[in-house]
Amino acid sequence: MLVHFPAFAAMSSEEGKKIEAQCTKGDLIACGDLGALHATGNGGFPLDFSKALELYSKACLGGERRRCQRAGIFAWQGKGAEKSLTRAEELFTKGCELKEGGSCNSLALLRAKGTPDGVGVSASLGEEGLAQAELFEKACAYGSEFGCENTLKVIRKKSLTLSESSRNRIRDLCQAGRLKDCPSF
Repeated sequence: MLVHFPAFAAMSSEEGKKIEAQCTKGDLIACGDLGALHATGNGGFPLDFSKALELYSKACLGGERRRCQRAGIFAWQGKGAEKSLTRAEELFTKGCELKEGGSCNSLALLRAKGTPDGVGVSASLGEEGLAQAELFEKACAYGSEFGCENTLKVIRKKSLTLSESSRNRIRDLCQAGRLKDCPSF
């Protein structure tokens, strides 16, 4: 499956080279964007998952939170390098520490031995369910709709209470019709 970044689809080679130059100068946002160009084969760059993972990781570990989840998923799936759950966990943890909701959600899924798309969440929560619930709640609070959806699954299974910030975010998403099976608030 290729990563879809519409903004990069029509990018010229010249624009790609400008992003590469910015990354070389230490611009971590540009490094993440360059990773996306390599992940999609756009901007005059060949499709290269290894280079994409390297650049996403550089951006993430340097503090550019938006690329942590993508780097972690590449490591989890073995895109660009041998599959490494340890590396994926490191990258998701960094993203979660930087308050990137998708990374918190993916970290909870990884620890629950679910899958990147959330399959197996409610069935796989064991003794560590509270830790996953906390990560899903963080994911929700940091803006991940999947984190909110998974929070609801855990709350129902474990009969836990939502934090006020998660409850408000979930209520807003439910009212907008973006979540299913919403509780009454």
